[in-house]
Amino acid sequence: MKGKYIALIVAGGLMVGGIGLGAAALATSAFNIENITTEEEQMEETFNISESFKNIRVESDSCNVEYHHATDGKARVDISVPKGFEYTAGVDNDTLKVTVRDERTWNLMIFSFSNPKVDVYLPGNEYADFYTEGNSGNVVVENGFLFDTAYVSLTSGNIKFSSDVKGNLDLSAKSGNVNCEDVNASNTRIEATSGNIKVTNLNTSELNAKNTSGNIIFNNIKAENVKIDGNSGNTSVEKAQIAKNLTSTRTSGGTKFDDVVVGGEINAKTSSGNIHLTGCDAAVLELNASSGIISAELLTNKEITAHSSSGIVTLPGDDAGEKNGTLHAETSSGNIKIKVR
Repeated sequence: MKGKYIALIVAGGLMVGGIGLGAAALATSAFNIENITTEEEQMEETFNISESFKNIRVESDSCNVEYHHATDGKARVDISVPKGFEYTAGVDNDTLKVTVRDERTWNLMIFSFSNPKVDVYLPGNEYADFYTEGNSGNVVVENGFLFDTAYVSLTSGNIKFSSDVKGNLDLSAKSGNVNCEDVNASNTRIEATSGNIKVTNLNTSELNAKNTSGNIIFNNIKAENVKIDGNSGNTSVEKAQIAKNLTSTRTSGGTKFDDVVVGGEINAKTSSGNIHLTGCDAAVLELNASSGIISAELLTNKEITAHSSSGIVTLPGDDAGEKNGTLHAETSSGNIKIKVR
């Protein structure tokens, strides 16, 4: 017990000390935040890259990174960061390497109002391996590039990726949103621990999307197989052509498919939430809601088995047409309604 009191006293002392340092900083600036802002020295430097390169590797702390087309046909890297950052940019082993490290003390970080930024201008359209890793900050990749492989990983920040990839596309944000738009890729993996995933106009073979907390939204997708895994949030897939299988698992939240046609199986499962299908079809449909409503408007009639422990089950009549494929729907609590368009 005595140890706990000592720990509390130490923690309180550190807190008071931090407040004291903050007060001192404000006092030296005459308690004017604008004074702190203007006194922060900003470092700006342009690296003109004359050597050719095939690969791109950027590692950054606490700054936004954007990739642009070089309209003048010359590669360059523009870096704008506060004093206390350390950075390098150059070509090594056929790779453009940019490193930005935040070496400031914690009190300078607290009173920083700057917007650290790295702008990478690329003269060509095609590159081999693309790698970007960041601690905090956003990453934006313009459209019109073609990479052999692409990997973007952020601890805290948003990702917007809009270029084509011959091989694997891997986008990961632990805390932040991921936006993938107008992309052709062989295999696509997108993960957001806490944040939304939005994919628009994607043509890929394998698509795997996973998040812990947040929504997953797909629009206009063409793929061989799609796998969606979410814990808390909603899943929405609209206008999708999937050659083989679509699997969606949601622990807490709703699942909505609109104008989704699958050659193999649609397997949608949610522990707590509703499942809605509109204008959809597949050879096999497995719909399971532990607690929620299941409603499905299909393009063709199916051999249907449906069960609700507590709810009303409504199925197509005998005039719904020839049966093509199977559907199994089950919910513990909620209604089930199946109809054919």
